[in-house]
Amino acid sequence: ADTFKPRVFDRTIYFKKGDLYNRKDHNLTLNRFVNLGTFNFVKNEFRESDSIPKTLDSYYYLTLLPKKFIRVEVLGKTNSASYTGTEINVNWNNRNFFRGAELFTVSVFGGADFQLSGKNSGKNIFKLGAETSLTWPRFITPFHIQGNSEF
Repeated sequence: ADTFKPRVFDRTIYFKKGDLYNRKDHNLTLNRFVNLGTFNFVKNEFRESDSIPKTLDSYYYLTLLPKKFIRVEVLGKTNSASYTGTEINVNWNNRNFFRGAELFTVSVFGGADFQLSGKNSGKNIFKLGAETSLTWPRFITPFHIQGNSEF
């Protein structure tokens, strides 16, 4: 119903009512849907119009990815300064945070590196932290940019 704001589709669909078909606009629209990162499958179909003779209506079939998901990463590492360690990252993601196909991520991480040999043997490094990010599917400026709406 109200999963996305209407402007998401206004920016994504390159065809406008009454436009003649061309392959470039068709591919651009499909690529935009895929690049939003919110759809698992994107398919379109052209059908003869019931209301206007000798014209085609375009239909888009969109399969949503799960809106929220958690990703867990466990890392093992070593480096040239004789440090060996491990790290764990837990990321929570929301693919449609403000209903505009934005990606909101909250990450929590922790890790430890141990120097088992070398001149600083026994000096260990521990890290713990969190970060957040918000990614918009468009370029945002404090002023209007005139463009042809292609990426």
